[in-house]
Amino acid sequence: MAATPTKAVTAACHCKQQSFTAAIPVSSLPLNSRVCHCDSCRRSSGCLNTSAAPWPDALPDNHTLKTQKVFWLVKDVNKLTVFTACLPHEKGIVRYTDHIYVGDTIDGGLSSWLLSPHFESAKDSMPISRWKDFDGKSEKLSVEWPGVAAPAAEDELTGGDRLPIRCRCGGVNLELTRPDYTNSKSSEVPWWVDPDTRRKWLAVICPCDSCRLTFSSDMVPLSFVDMKNVHAASGVGSTFPSNVVALSEAVARGDPALGTLAKYQSSKEAFRFHCTKCSASIFYACDDRPELLDLAVGVIHSPDGARAEGMLWWKCTTKSTISHVADIEGGWREELHRGCLQERRQWRVKRGWKLL
Repeated sequence: MAATPTKAVTAACHCKQQSFTAAIPVSSLPLNSRVCHCDSCRRSSGCLNTSAAPWPDALPDNHTLKTQKVFWLVKDVNKLTVFTACLPHEKGIVRYTDHIYVGDTIDGGLSSWLLSPHFESAKDSMPISRWKDFDGKSEKLSVEWPGVAAPAAEDELTGGDRLPIRCRCGGVNLELTRPDYTNSKSSEVPWWVDPDTRRKWLAVICPCDSCRLTFSSDMVPLSFVDMKNVHAASGVGSTFPSNVVALSEAVARGDPALGTLAKYQSSKEAFRFHCTKCSASIFYACDDRPELLDLAVGVIHSPDGARAEGMLWWKCTTKSTISHVADIEGGWREELHRGCLQERRQWRVKRGWKLL
């Protein structure tokens, strides 16, 4: 009997200290992946969602994996799933099949901009289903859900002026306040602040390999925030550092204001900060922006919903392009990001919001 054709597929983290290869039957490709939007996944990743697919092998007995950055164990059936962000770019490896736990997002989260993630390669199967909770066991949501969520207009400043920044375990517990450039000249409003309201932070979706592998998500949402607008939670007794060097020093000495925050140097000039307990990504920082942080959107707690639109400005124009496109060009993730950009434009038109 002829052997079943297989393909060697490797799952690895950013630093490659954790790397696992499995022989997957070609007939099982692409791997079907659910996209989870639950509160727990968002808070433990820092993203608006995670996506995982079944992994055929057990971990070796001598593995040193300690955090949920490559695999997630489904305890009730003792099965491993692999985060798709840790898989190769090669086409035909992964296919998104369902959005689950969308109800947790309040506003639809990223699912509202990813209704048809494979609009070219599997267009007859699009849009994929969105479920309030688990697929097949909860309400199936329409493509219009949740309708018009707050804010109804893009210039509305809903949700409050001070929002918690909190990871899944609560080890990192900070607060974010709005920018306020209302009395500044137009030339004085920085590029990371909405030029119309002057009171919202710019938010983007990054596809770069470094963000993907450190967050364990194929699509990484980040907001740019001034460090002076990040604060220690009430009652901690110390303040949040005012610049990147001071932040690194505070982490090194275990400043109680930062809780379980730790630093990982992902490149010569760039640093990433995460929770040592639940592994949530929190900040990205680099040497040439000493007082500016990229904040993980998934750890912002807003009553408006996962996208925190009352505080964040999700800039989208007719001329918008995908940043770091070289990292995804020619692979299966390129279709995701192109589709997301296209759906964001359509979504804005439906809401009556302008395309700049």
